[in-house]
This record gives sequence, structure tokens and C-alpha cells, in this order.
Amino acid sequence: MQSNVIWTVESVTSLQKLVDSEIESFIMTNNLDAAIINCMNKVFSQSENNDIKTITYIVATLKLISLTPKARKEFGSQVQELERLATMLLEKNRIKSGKSKLSFIYGQIKQAKSAISRNDGNTWSALWESSLGLYLSNGSANPQLPFQHINFVVQSINQGYPARSLEIIDELKDSSNSKNINTELSILKSKALKLSGKMEAATNELVDIEDLSKLQDRVKFDYMFLNAVKKGETKELYQSLYGRNAKDWDYHDGYLICAFWLMAQPSKVHAKLCPTMAIIKKKMKSSSRNTRHNNLIKVLSTVLECHDASTPIVRRIEKVGMVMPIIETLEAEYKLLALAALLRFFNQRQKQFAAIFHAEYTALSNKLSEGQNSDVYKLFPSVKNLDTISPFYSTLQNDIEKEQEEYELSEVDSIVLSG
Repeated sequence: MQSNVIWTVESVTSLQKLVDSEIESFIMTNNLDAAIINCMNKVFSQSENNDIKTITYIVATLKLISLTPKARKEFGSQVQELERLATMLLEKNRIKSGKSKLSFIYGQIKQAKSAISRNDGNTWSALWESSLGLYLSNGSANPQLPFQHINFVVQSINQGYPARSLEIIDELKDSSNSKNINTELSILKSKALKLSGKMEAATNELVDIEDLSKLQDRVKFDYMFLNAVKKGETKELYQSLYGRNAKDWDYHDGYLICAFWLMAQPSKVHAKLCPTMAIIKKKMKSSSRNTRHNNLIKVLSTVLECHDASTPIVRRIEKVGMVMPIIETLEAEYKLLALAALLRFFNQRQKQFAAIFHAEYTALSNKLSEGQNSDVYKLFPSVKNLDTISPFYSTLQNDIEKEQEEYELSEVDSIVLSG
């Protein structure tokens, strides 16, 4: 290790707090680029030989890069190099991943990379980096480790494993004395229970929250949404977010969830209540614009456009096909709502496509609930004739003349169809 440098949990965490204070002034003035450049300059400065400082600024840089798409675009190419440099310095100073009390630094690097992936809309990569961060942090004595576990829980739920996340949430709550952390965990547990199909238990988890602090809007929205699922209180949800006297909500995801929910309802009245994309964007004007946000807007826009009768039906269906790869990458909650909204549209117009979306919706519901519930949001209790996909031609023509000659597949057709 470097001479005259003391590698302890206290020295590292103290230095990290100092660096956080240093970059806070940049963030407060919305000067994120300057904050990143400042940290990068410290990382590659030749003026002092201090590996702890270099690593601390690397961690800070990676966190900052995760915050906006502009930063990720401009500095994203540096992420792998920064991680490589930090790993080299840690190994040089004999800080071993999974063994040293300082191995939490490996975890911090991975958690920052997880945040970058999540904001880029890559839920699998976000979960993977978060998992790897905890694996590398094994043996750590850092008090920040619970935050890494919370991040892991968030990514696990987003990737579609809410039921499997409940045990670790309870363990974290039992070991925490912080009201703020316990509030976050209660909200996470409620979300996990909701996506598992356990609406009453999810509601009870919110009722038990004592300290709402800055999360008041989030908790209120979750409570209303759970009522909408349990009791069909969709009008109250709509009025609170989009009604004439609706207040501005700090929880901006609520606007998107509400819109998807309205479009998934069986009554066309609710679909007509859904505001235009322009109104939704105006409501969310102060939201951070990242790939995740943009993907959600693209999918919701497509759902709304499906109901635009001025556009030919074939064109509307084509647009759905264009966003399906995006839907596959969405967080579990949004993916379920998007599938439900599109299923509702197709079930009113095209049963074959509806059967495909019904299969996707029920498969995801079963995944989220560990096979206990095939309709988590109770949206399709009496859907008929969607268990099988019937031939398309039966909906196009009533009378089909039999071919006089049997059609033989060409060699090329045979290869294509064999997949």
C-alpha cells in the first residue's frame, strides 16, 4: 500500500463525504457537466499521488454520469476505463473484493454502473451490475451496504421478481434503525406485494408508514392506485392527477401509471378520460429526461395513437410492432400495464393479436406472482376466446374457396418456416 496513506473504513467514508460536499455546489447550480469535468480532472491529475482520492473521485464521477442522458452520451465512453483504473488501484493497494473491509468500494462502482444501466432503460444490466456489486462487497464493514441491498431489491422488482424480494426487504427492515430507510423499504415492500397480486397486504404496508417526509406524494398515489385495483376507484385516481383542480404531483411516474391504467380499463369511458400526450408531458415538465423516461413516453404515445380513428388501423398496428422491443425492456410494472392497455385495444378489434397479448399478460402475471395469479391487476376476469390463437383468415373472409391444387413449399420457403 501507499506510504503515509491510511486505508480504513473511516478514512475512506470521510473522504467520500468531503467529495460529495465539493460536487454538491455544482449540482445545486445545475452544472452537472462542470462537476463531472472537475472530478475527471482530479482522477487524472498528476499533481498528487493519492490512490484513495483518485478512487473516490472515480466513484463520484460514475454516479454523476448516471444522472442525465447528456452526461451518459458525453462521458459514457469513459465508464469502462474509470472502472478499470479503480480496480487496478484497489488491487495495487491489496484491497481484495469479497474479503477486505473496504471491498464496499467495488460495490459502489457497480451500483453506479447499475444506475447508468437503469436510466438507459436496460433493466437486466441494472440488476446484473447491482448483484455483482453486492457479491464483490462481501465481507465489507461499510455502513452504506444497506443502500446497496436496497438498490438490488429495486432492480430485482423491476426485472420481475417481486415475490422473491420480500424476504430480503424484511431482513433489511429488521436490521435498520433509520426512519428514512424503513420508509423506503415499506414503499418497496408495498410495490413488491402489489406486483405479486397481494393488494390488501400492499395497502396495509403503506398504512403503517410513519414518516412520509418527501415521499408523501408517492405514498398517496400508491394508496389510490391500490384502491383502483381493489375497488375500481379509477375516477378518484383520474381526478387527483388530471382533474380540473388537480395539484402538481412530485411523483411524476404517477402520471404515466395513471394514463396506462385508464387505457387498460374495460369501459371506453375511461379511455376517453385519458389526457393527450401533450397534457401528460406538460404535467411532467420538470422530470429528468433519460432513456427510461423517453421509452415510457414512446410506448404510452403508441397506446394512445391506437385509439386515433383518423389513422388507418394497419398503420396503428404497425406502430405497436415498432414499440414491442421497447416494451420488452420496461420495468415489470410498466410492462404489465402496457401489455394490458394493448390487450384491451386488440380485444375490441382483432382477436388474434389480442390472444398473443393475453398470453404475454398472463405469463408476466404468473411470473410476478410465482404462479399464484394470472391476472395481477384484475383487469381481465371474464375475457373469452383468448386461450388459443384462431386462424387469421376466419376473420377476413367468410367463405374461402379450397385451392384446386395443393400448394407445395419452395426450398426457400421451407428454410424460412423451419426457423
